[in-house]
Amino acid sequence: AELGRTEIQVNDLLNLQIGDVLTLDQAISEPLAIRVGDEVKYRGFPGKVRGHYALKIMQVVEEGAENGE
Repeated sequence: AELGRTEIQVNDLLNLQIGDVLTLDQAISEPLAIRVGDEVKYRGFPGKVRGHYALKIMQVVEEGAENGE
């Protein structure tokens, strides 16, 4: 699942510290793009099930549809 995207300088990446925040281009209320290989195949939301991270599939992206970028 792709949480979102951002661009930062390599130097900034190398100097990331605990507590630093990266602003992504994805709103928290929007479903995540779920990729299989390079293609977005599903859209869904993250969560937890019995203590394990999970994804709830909300939509199957039809072949040839928008690639989610």
